[in-house]
Amino acid sequence: MKHRERPITYLQVQQMTGLPLGTLYSLVSRKQIPHMRMGTRLVRFNPTEVKKWMKSVRPKDKNGVEA
Repeated sequence: MKHRERPITYLQVQQMTGLPLGTLYSLVSRKQIPHMRMGTRLVRFNPTEVKKWMKSVRPKDKNGVEA
């Protein structure tokens, strides 16, 4: 049987990523971060998917070069 990870909250994602809550809300509304809707307003995140997303989104400096 596969082990399923427990979904995490906005606050837990904020701690993982260091992003402000407002940014996370915006990313979810634009479907730019992996998430699950558990109803009309309840949003949860898979920790493994968030970690993969963080690796895929590389910060760039002012010249557009990956940091």
